[in-house]
Amino acid sequence: MSQKNLNIKRFLILEKFHRVDLLVNNAGILNEYEPQKVMDINLVGTIYGCRAALKYMGKSTGGSGGFVINTASIAGILPASALPVYVASKHGVVGLTRSYGLPYHFERDGVTFAALCPSFINTDLLKTSVTLKEGQDFSKRTDLMSPEYVAKGVSKLLEDKINGSTLVVSLDGYHYIDIPEELKVYVV
Repeated sequence: MSQKNLNIKRFLILEKFHRVDLLVNNAGILNEYEPQKVMDINLVGTIYGCRAALKYMGKSTGGSGGFVINTASIAGILPASALPVYVASKHGVVGLTRSYGLPYHFERDGVTFAALCPSFINTDLLKTSVTLKEGQDFSKRTDLMSPEYVAKGVSKLLEDKINGSTLVVSLDGYHYIDIPEELKVYVV
């Protein structure tokens, strides 16, 4: 979504409801041969969404706080040989979410940030993906999750309200992934 389209959507929402409490950044493409487009949609679009959330929800700008869920992917945590560009974009989303989830931002604006990292979902994204491994069809995997199952992960994030959290959604359940304790000394 372009910045212009995002501005129009924000205006329409604010005109009708006068405030925003929740934003779910949920856009993504998978095309290894168009890296700029992948980064623009998967990462830069999420950055714009987070900035808009802080502008309209943030206490420092007159808002009353809120919640942002950034849809990343299990590829935001794990590598994938056929998807290096997609993986890089989703690692960026996880890093962005964890950074906005640090106390500095919450104390200033009262906005909670969380990343949703589902594994393979039975959607058109898998059917239309372009990977580096020709002929690889992710839509034929036997471990595909339904969108409804993944939506329960969104509910979990909203209920748990763990700022900066990263929730992996897989067929074996919902798992928070945290930064190892020994590395937390490097968080600035």
